[in-house]
Parts: sequence; structure tokens; C-alpha cells
Amino acid sequence: MNLLVDMGKLTENELKVFENFYLLERHRKMIDLVIYMECTVEKSIEREYKDLLTDEVGSIMNKPFLNDFLLSARKSLKKYDSFFNKILSIDTTEKKTLEGVAEVVGEVTESLKVLSDELIVSVPKQLFNNRLDILGLDNNKNKFKTLERIIKNDKIINRRSMSENDVGQIQIVVIGILTYDDNIAVFTKKEISERNRFHNKNTVWIGGHLQNTDIDNDEDITVLKSMTNCLRREIEEEIHFQFDTTPTLQGLVYDKTHSKSLQHL
Repeated sequence: MNLLVDMGKLTENELKVFENFYLLERHRKMIDLVIYMECTVEKSIEREYKDLLTDEVGSIMNKPFLNDFLLSARKSLKKYDSFFNKILSIDTTEKKTLEGVAEVVGEVTESLKVLSDELIVSVPKQLFNNRLDILGLDNNKNKFKTLERIIKNDKIINRRSMSENDVGQIQIVVIGILTYDDNIAVFTKKEISERNRFHNKNTVWIGGHLQNTDIDNDEDITVLKSMTNCLRREIEEEIHFQFDTTPTLQGLVYDKTHSKSLQHL
């Protein structure tokens, strides 16, 4: 589309409309990895005609157009770089097909590992025990303020797999109860492993771990805002639903009846 603007076939205002749509946060946050691939114009033409009986140029496969296309692609890469979590740039000019495929597969596999083992927020268990001492449901707002101070000053950011194996950490899990006209939503949990204790169980809550990405870089952001970010993300991931209301804090819950619960607030 940037190329079409350069060619006079799309206006700047029209481009802005497309950009605003495609770069909506709800679209971008679903994208974990962008792969940008390029090669020289000469190599592109060579590959195009390698197995053809003719070398007659077309409306696209010709040097002037491909030069403009490549220049526009590079400009677009710089223009939109900051909008995405990760952009991998690969020059395939000197690569064989399988080499390029292997590099792409490697990066995608690595991204999947990161997705399945996200960076989550925990607090030191010793601080939790000394300053909060919660059992069951506690809706004391002073305790939430204490938790907020602990998260702001002493939070631990770690891969989930590492936190799960560290009994010295309490992981923060944000859950919500969805209501409408005095009805409460009930969810049947479907876990990857049937060994998970919630698999095929009905729950009245939905949510997940507070992730590092839920905490905005803005220094003034509150923990409650970060938790709201987490809840919006989890609800969208789980049931593909967008809510624009502000959730009401009900309190903190700590359950000592199960070994797994001991590691989650």
C-alpha cells in the first residue's frame, strides 16, 4: 500500500485508513512474530524464469517495478518496526530454498516456546507471608495496597516453568467472574493435559497469570490497571470476547488446600 501511494494510485488519507485498521492493538497483539524476506532484484528475476520457457518480462516481474517494490518494502520495514513484538529480517539472495525454510522454522519454533512459557509476575513468598497473611477471600483494600507495593518494589519476572518449580515464589493470577442480568457465566475448562486438575471441570471464573507484557511501561500505571490488562487479554484469548467495562475488584484469594494453590494468589 505504501508502494501504491508512491505510484499515485492511493492517497495518503486512504493509506492512513488502512494503517489505522491493520495496526489496531487488538490485531497487533495477536501477532507474535513477523518475518520479512527479501532478495536482490536480479536474483528474483533469475528465480522467476529458471523453470519457464520464456524470459519475456511482465507488468510486475521487471527491474523497474521490482526496484520500486524492494525500496518500498525496506521503507515499510522501518516504518512499522516499532508496532510489533518481533520482526525477523532474512535476506534469501544467497540462500538455497531449504536454508531459508530451516531458518524460518527455527524462529517459529523458538517463538512457540516463548508463547508456551511466558514471562509472568511473582512475588517473594517470604514477603507475602510476612505482610499479607491471607487465607480464603480477603476484600480488605489495605491488603491490596500492600500487595501493590510488593509488586511495584519486589516483583519477580520469570518464565512460568521456572516459577512453577520455585516454592519461594507466589505467582499472581488474575481471575474474573462475568455477570449479566443476575446471571453468572460458567466455563468448562479444556486443558492441554488431562492431568491438569481443572480439565473438564466447570468454573465460575476465567483468567490467567499476570504477565510482564500486561504491565505498561508508564511509571504511573497502577497494579489494578495491569490486572485489568491481563483480564482483557485472557478473556479475549479464552472466549474471543472484548469487554469495555471496568471490572470491580472483589478481593484477594489464597487457598492452602492444594499444593498448587500454595504457589498462586
